[in-house]
Amino acid sequence: MKACWQRAIVEFESKVMRDVSKAEFLTVWAPAYLEAFDESTTRAAFKVMGIIPFNPNFVTAEQMKPSEATSTRGEFPMPQPSPVRAITNSMRLHPPTRFDLSPSNIASSSNLASSSPPQTPSRRRSWDEMENIDPVLWSPSKKIRTLYAHLGSTSTGSLLLSSPKIKSYDTSIIAPVIQHVPRSIKAPDWTLLASDGAEEGYKSRNQLENEIAALQKQLALARQNVVVRDNIIGEANTTMIFQNVGLKKMKEALHQQEEKAATDRARLFKGRAQVLSSDEFTNQVKDMNTAKKLKDAGKEAKRVARERKKELREELEKEWAQMKERHVAAVEIWSQECSELLAAKTKKKDLPPKPKLGKKPQIPVKEDDEDDLEDEVIDDGDV
Repeated sequence: MKACWQRAIVEFESKVMRDVSKAEFLTVWAPAYLEAFDESTTRAAFKVMGIIPFNPNFVTAEQMKPSEATSTRGEFPMPQPSPVRAITNSMRLHPPTRFDLSPSNIASSSNLASSSPPQTPSRRRSWDEMENIDPVLWSPSKKIRTLYAHLGSTSTGSLLLSSPKIKSYDTSIIAPVIQHVPRSIKAPDWTLLASDGAEEGYKSRNQLENEIAALQKQLALARQNVVVRDNIIGEANTTMIFQNVGLKKMKEALHQQEEKAATDRARLFKGRAQVLSSDEFTNQVKDMNTAKKLKDAGKEAKRVARERKKELREELEKEWAQMKERHVAAVEIWSQECSELLAAKTKKKDLPPKPKLGKKPQIPVKEDDEDDLEDEVIDDGDV
């Protein structure tokens, strides 16, 4: 059909030397359609669909199964978004230490500040150092910085850490991924837990060895299921962390939008509780004061310009009034002169022309007059 349609267009354009118009579309398309869909092409199309010749086995039993919602549900592991992978990698690179997991350190966590300074570990294996590292060295703030570093390396996650305004087309909402244990990983045989060895009586060594082997096999399956479920839970928790960061960012943007019209002063932060003692804040205060001075100076210059324009307008109005008075006097003199000439038998075509008033004087129009008018309206609104 595409080849016939393209050939018909080329023939039409070469014949009339112009493109196909809307009124001529059907005239060109109908012959191409009749040429393309003949008996052979129609039979070939129906043959693919199992109609001509009739083929009841055209759709297989596998294709007749109901479709699965693979976009929101799938077997582990599903490909996670880049921010989720970044947070997951951060959690895997820096897992909780033994100090974090040990109950004995919970009571003594408040005394960490007054404890003696820790010594740098040496001559230890890397895994042992990571598991036994002192929480004072691996502080929560360092964990957060590491997490932010991983999150900032992604394009979507970097938007949550930056200060620019959030826009709807820049902020994508991650679809939830619901995962379950793959069917390829078999579940353990939990019926072994219900068996009572005391009722079975004496067992031979061979029976005990077989039972131990079966238990080890089922324990390996249980461990495999636990590992997969832990990974699924970890990715789900990571998704919740990322969504929580996104909701916090959106709430700040909404709060900033609500408080935008509360004052005409520039807002250096997004409201809510902030620490305002950094060099960045002081520099922003200086920039804000400088911009305010420049704005006030510009307003004063525009006010002087408006006053000059007002004085010029008053002078032009006075000049216009004088022009009209002179024109009225000139018309009276002209009327009297015309009456005398008509009395002297002078033809009307030979009468002198009537005096013209002339155009009203106007203020020279500048390109920035409209901007001045807008600024005047804004200044009046500020007052």
